[in-house]
Amino acid sequence: MLKSGTLLLKRISNKTFIIISILILICSYSVANNQSRLDSLYYLLETTRHDTSKVNLLVSISRIHEKSDLSLSLQYSQRALEIAEKTGNKKSVAYALFNLGNVSFSQGLFPIAVSYFEKYIELQHKFENVIPIAFAQINLGAINIKLNQFEQAEKYFLSALESFRQAESADPSKSFDKESIHIYNNLGIIYQREKDVNKAIEYYNKGIELAERTYEESEIFAMLFNNLSSVLLDMNKTTKALSPMEEALKIRLKNKDRAGEASSYKMIARYHTILNNNQEARKYLNKAFSIAKEIGNNSLKAEICNDIFNNYQLLNQSDSALKYHILLKELNDIMSKDEALKELTRIELTAQFEQQDLIRQANQKRKELRYFIIGLVLFLSVVILTLLYFLLWGRMKRLKLEKKNAQLVSKNLELEKTTLGQELEIRNKELTTNVMHQIQRNELVNEVVQKLQDFGKTLRKEDQHLILGFVSGLKKTQNTAVWNEFEVRFQQVHNEYYDKLNLINPDLTPNDRRLCAFLRLNMSTKEIASITGQSIRSIEVARTRLRRKLNLTNSDTGLVEFLSQL
Repeated sequence: MLKSGTLLLKRISNKTFIIISILILICSYSVANNQSRLDSLYYLLETTRHDTSKVNLLVSISRIHEKSDLSLSLQYSQRALEIAEKTGNKKSVAYALFNLGNVSFSQGLFPIAVSYFEKYIELQHKFENVIPIAFAQINLGAINIKLNQFEQAEKYFLSALESFRQAESADPSKSFDKESIHIYNNLGIIYQREKDVNKAIEYYNKGIELAERTYEESEIFAMLFNNLSSVLLDMNKTTKALSPMEEALKIRLKNKDRAGEASSYKMIARYHTILNNNQEARKYLNKAFSIAKEIGNNSLKAEICNDIFNNYQLLNQSDSALKYHILLKELNDIMSKDEALKELTRIELTAQFEQQDLIRQANQKRKELRYFIIGLVLFLSVVILTLLYFLLWGRMKRLKLEKKNAQLVSKNLELEKTTLGQELEIRNKELTTNVMHQIQRNELVNEVVQKLQDFGKTLRKEDQHLILGFVSGLKKTQNTAVWNEFEVRFQQVHNEYYDKLNLINPDLTPNDRRLCAFLRLNMSTKEIASITGQSIRSIEVARTRLRRKLNLTNSDTGLVEFLSQL
């Protein structure tokens, strides 16, 4: 899907885009690696004064970083959008929006990617550009497949396919065969997952037929064959399934696609397993496993490892089966850790996006207010000059108008103050919601851990290590960085709170300040214990110690009441 997005970015370029693309191309041929290309792009970015060129350069830089550092790619993409919005050039804005959608998609930030693609489509509707909208719909369809929202994904793909057909009918010189092949493959995947095998076969065959006409012996061609054979195996049509899976393997061997080759061997092993040729199946599984180890694809290794485990079980070779079961567990643990790290990164980037979006909205409001004030000042100037001109006969009218304008300015200032207060309240609610979410999550994990531990006590000792492994895994998933995120959000909302605490007692420990922050949000002892992982008794002792440090020992003022007044 990202490949289709790149094609669109090429198609929507205007004259300025072409000029800057030529510069980028020259730079690409004059250097030997990505770092050199980046240096050239950075130099162009610093020297150019044209905002549209800056947008193109920033998008190009973000694409290079997309292969190595998605977070940095996202930053350059967002900067491109900010400059595009500043220029007011709708085409530049659309260009930056589509790129941001692609980068967010790569990062796994699906809701954010959907938001950008929908904004892009809304903008393209104003230009009545059907084909760019179709490319965005392809990406939205791919995202919905990831989210298992197959009905919505199908709508996007069919709409994009219809747009391509209409464009080709209107102009026969245009061809969208490659895009259509990808759409047919995705539609086949949707129907295969929904167990509508006949529809799945229909779309896979359409994709294969179109690929054969265009001589497209690429990975998508092999994927179509492999997917078709998978459906046929699901239907127990083993004889028909063999030919497409062999075609897929032939293409992948020709293209030296090692990951695809392993997937083909895995599919052929499944074919032999269905025919009870378990020895032959293991031969292909061993080939697939060797390739997966060679390319370091843990996900593929885990899938093949599970198939080998099942193969040994069918042959009643329990020792070998146990070996691969242990290996499968190790691989799943590694992938779980990697996925947890990725999820933390996604959470962090989502929080950054939300924060930047709030800042962007606030800046937009300030910009609108500034224009309003400028317009108001100009209007008042005209009014004053007019009133001066008619001073002899309009003195009273002028005074009334000035008074009315002063009231209007006062109301606008009051409105601005109210708006800022509402923004502070929203941020405070977001902070509290985030904390409560972490509390609920920790409580749920602790409850599951306790139940697993209680259940483990009822098992034999040789089985208890499995339960202990699950417990250990659950504990590892708990977010140990809750306080760091909380402290950042808290300081954004209550930026002077810690300064006031330091004036009262500069010797407060970090734990004391943390407890003060929780109490400032009116959290109960139980809630604080849940989010910090301490016992309720420990929190009560900490509160007593804090009262003493804040000189409240002999005072009737409650600790929460005192802190809420700071």
